[in-house]
Amino acid sequence: WYQRRVREAVVSTQSTGSSGINAEYGEVVKKLEELSKETTPVIRHFSPVECALWDGLVSDHGCDYKAMARDKRNTYQHTPKQIKRKIECYLTFKTLLIKQGWVVSDEVLFFQDVLFLSQILNRVFIYLSEFLKCIC
Repeated sequence: WYQRRVREAVVSTQSTGSSGINAEYGEVVKKLEELSKETTPVIRHFSPVECALWDGLVSDHGCDYKAMARDKRNTYQHTPKQIKRKIECYLTFKTLLIKQGWVVSDEVLFFQDVLFLSQILNRVFIYLSEFLKCIC
């Protein structure tokens, strides 16, 4: 989409001549900058397993990324810089969850986990009802 706009601007500047190139180029740049300001940043989703991993590493090692890199839970052998970037990304994800109300008492509670727990509770109730039928 942006490329089409730039091509149209280049074609229009070529048709007007070399005197208007700088002026119209500046206008195109301003329009593209305005369009880029309107976009929202993409926030990466973390699975519950990843959340548990990063929470565990941060709680055990604090900000010592070298120790996190040597930890046995680092099965993908991330370097300290990779771990730092991933934890920063995870913390932005977690703050987004806090703002949206998905976090309960500083523990990440995912909708998938809630569904999983409700399925387990449903099975427990079924087993209890069958057990009570057998007793009575």
